[in-house]
Amino acid sequence: MKVRCGQCGTMFEADPDAGATAACPECSHEVPIPRLDDETLAVASAVLRADEGFAELARKGLGRKIHVTCGSCGKQLTVGARLAGKRGRCPACRGRIQIPYPEEEEELDLPYLPEAEPGAGGLDVTHADRADAHWQEAAESEQLDEIEIIEGMEPRMKALLITGGVVAVGLAIGLWVGLLAGPRKRPTDSAAVSAAPGDGEPSTLTPTRPQGNGGGSPTRPTPPRTRPAPPVGNGAPVPLPVPPVAAQPVCQVRRSAIDLFASEGYFAAEPGKLYLKVTAEVKAGDEPLAFASHGPDVTIELGGKSVESLGLETGGAPFAGPVRRRDIRLGASERGTFTFLFLVPAERQMGVLKIDGLQDATVGWLDVPAAPEEATVLGTYAERPPRNLEPLLRDPVMAAVQAAAEQTLVVRRARGKVQVRIPQAGVGGPAQAAGGGLYTLVLCHGDDRLPCKLRFADAGRRAILYLSDEPFHQISYERQ
Repeated sequence: MKVRCGQCGTMFEADPDAGATAACPECSHEVPIPRLDDETLAVASAVLRADEGFAELARKGLGRKIHVTCGSCGKQLTVGARLAGKRGRCPACRGRIQIPYPEEEEELDLPYLPEAEPGAGGLDVTHADRADAHWQEAAESEQLDEIEIIEGMEPRMKALLITGGVVAVGLAIGLWVGLLAGPRKRPTDSAAVSAAPGDGEPSTLTPTRPQGNGGGSPTRPTPPRTRPAPPVGNGAPVPLPVPPVAAQPVCQVRRSAIDLFASEGYFAAEPGKLYLKVTAEVKAGDEPLAFASHGPDVTIELGGKSVESLGLETGGAPFAGPVRRRDIRLGASERGTFTFLFLVPAERQMGVLKIDGLQDATVGWLDVPAAPEEATVLGTYAERPPRNLEPLLRDPVMAAVQAAAEQTLVVRRARGKVQVRIPQAGVGGPAQAAGGGLYTLVLCHGDDRLPCKLRFADAGRRAILYLSDEPFHQISYERQ
């Protein structure tokens, strides 16, 4: 039996009956020899025999048979298991055959090693004996057919692939040569033309060599030839492509007007100011457009000063409020018309409309009428509804004016001064011109006094009484 030296690791043969130890042939170290009893020897011998049986069955398995049918002529063929998965030719019709692998139910049934029963003294190897007999009987009963095995690729397919590869390489080489050669200029006459001049530089010409008369004198220089533009259809030169120009947003002022009121007879302008209404058409470009209708997004420049928009004009509705404040949104290429409301000084001026994201647009409005003369404001004026007053005014003079219905405003001269009265309210007092059609006025009701303002416009045809500078404290009148 073989043992290994624990000192130097040498493997050597030792006789188990020679003694309890054996000397190592390399280092002379005494190596103990294990003792095997009879039962252990019997099991080892059985395992050895079983191993030999497995090897024999594996060798016989390689000699198994595979049954295959030719798909061209139907001939039944029997080949060895070694040819499984390969391609061959039928010996009858020379047709191609694909040899399959053995079916799962036909595979070799190798025996297994059962565990040794206690006290058995060996292993049962009858399975291996039965398999031996079965395969020996099968080998004697069937004869293998001789077929030609096709190794690698078929000659026809190989020839097609080689031909295709040669054609592809030839096309690639031809294309590469064509790119390297490029278009060549046709050679000119014997004259040598100098390099093309730069933009705006005169061209230089090189005289040709003397012709065959031998005189040695140069001939007339030949001008350089220019290649004409390639013709298109009728011979016209090819036009260069023009890149598309992106559409920009546009703002155009359609009209402008001034007014004393933001709406019809309501929301009177502050003293010395007017409402400016600018109607503009806005068109978005290639991109959507968005801006607020009031505040810094929409302004008007007047004499170096910027006035912000109050919002969109309400279209004359008296009780809808002075303006509408909303955001304006336009899709790509969409257009819209809007009327913006501004409160500007009452002066003759030109302005510039500025909308966020748009180009500036010039605004011109009607001339402001000249302030009426004192003689033209004298007369009687009837109240023009609606009355722009708070529901309850607590000042005694204001309360008296508010309580009077269908009142009139009487303006006349007395004792060298302009006197103003509202007979229905029982109030009145002197007025003094402050310029621009504006008068300062003190209305008296009993012992109560109220400083206020009176404004005449439209050549004296309209009057506005400002009981206070605050909103909802104004009454408008028209001359009778």
